[in-house]
Amino acid sequence: MTKDIVKVDYIPFAGGQLVATQLDDQAQVFLKPLIDSLGVDYGNQLKKLKTKSWAKTRMVLVTTQLPGDTQARQYVVVPAKVALMLLATIDENRVAEHVRPGLILLQDEIADIVEAYYTKNIVINKKKITLEQAEQGRSELDEIVVARQVERVDYRNVTRALSQGGAINKDYAQVQDTLYLGLFGVTARTLVRTRNQQTGERLKRGTAGGLTAASKKVAKNYLTVQELDQLNAAVLMMTSTLAIRFPGGTASHDDIKACAIWVASQATAGRRQLEMAA
Repeated sequence: MTKDIVKVDYIPFAGGQLVATQLDDQAQVFLKPLIDSLGVDYGNQLKKLKTKSWAKTRMVLVTTQLPGDTQARQYVVVPAKVALMLLATIDENRVAEHVRPGLILLQDEIADIVEAYYTKNIVINKKKITLEQAEQGRSELDEIVVARQVERVDYRNVTRALSQGGAINKDYAQVQDTLYLGLFGVTARTLVRTRNQQTGERLKRGTAGGLTAASKKVAKNYLTVQELDQLNAAVLMMTSTLAIRFPGGTASHDDIKACAIWVASQATAGRRQLEMAA
């Protein structure tokens, strides 16, 4: 099944331009003009792309008449991110000599973007960002700041209630492990031992880089974004339940552990339901 295209746009890149259109409010790049502009064989490159997990399921066949052509033809289009992945991974020595300098610059820029994303958790093109984009970005960052502040308050409420109830280290660990077992099927210690660290406090500039030793001991730093959302929801569920059942923070550490067991049981039921549906 093909889709008819009416409007064609151009996206500038590395001194050239991508032929693009919009499908379902997403930018799509015409694959053949892009590959032809690189000076490589379209048929061979398309065959290779069909073996890539990030490309093969995202190809769409469209019908349109491109500028300069005399009739409508069928073309393969891919999301802009697939086109960028192609440009980021293609061998610079295989492309036409006249496009090689621009491609090298683009690949270097993409490497900078990936590095900033994974080391600083934020990427901004200061040279090209518009006022509207900056305002939108500020709004989104403000929402993230509020969410992180709420998360800290929730965690502090649990630990403070445990402390006021006379809890010792093993009580903290028991509540943590109860939640982790319910949510993820493993204890916090097992999580740290068997996974790669995802997030955490980084060493200051001027040092060798990397994550601090202290951050490597924090179990939640080994969770994915989705798992962090689940943990935050579980903690919020605990604090809300405790606030309703024990107004004024009168819950003992036994009450908190019992609440953790109840929340974990709900999480376990949800996890098993997902496993059965998979």
